[in-house]
Amino acid sequence: MQRHRVPIGDGRLSIAIEDYLRAIIILEDAGEAPSTAHIARRLGFAYASVTQMVQRLATLGLVDYLPYRALRLTAEGRRAAEVVLRRHQLMCTYLERELGFAPPAALAEADRLEHAMSPELCRRIEQRLLIGHDPRF
Repeated sequence: MQRHRVPIGDGRLSIAIEDYLRAIIILEDAGEAPSTAHIARRLGFAYASVTQMVQRLATLGLVDYLPYRALRLTAEGRRAAEVVLRRHQLMCTYLERELGFAPPAALAEADRLEHAMSPELCRRIEQRLLIGHDPRF
């Protein structure tokens, strides 16, 4: 299978790819061996659709995948997934702490907004969250 290099963290990954990467890293970090069935249940998609996307992720060099086996993020896939997960966490925390969203609503909004966040916006949100909760300020 031929692999293609994918730019990391520059906004050129599709929303669907970012959603899959976030689902996979969450499963991996929870100690689970992600499978297409796990991902399908987590994202609410049909198994066949998930299999197609996982094959695409493998072609892009973001996951190692063999049919009927657990898959895993490659080093490049993990870096991309960490960027996506960090953006999601920042946005969710910002919405809850700074704008007063309830956790379920913050999660739903973060799911939509995380894909449009630039590195500069992430940096500023992180800075705001740190300064906003430092007792010295």
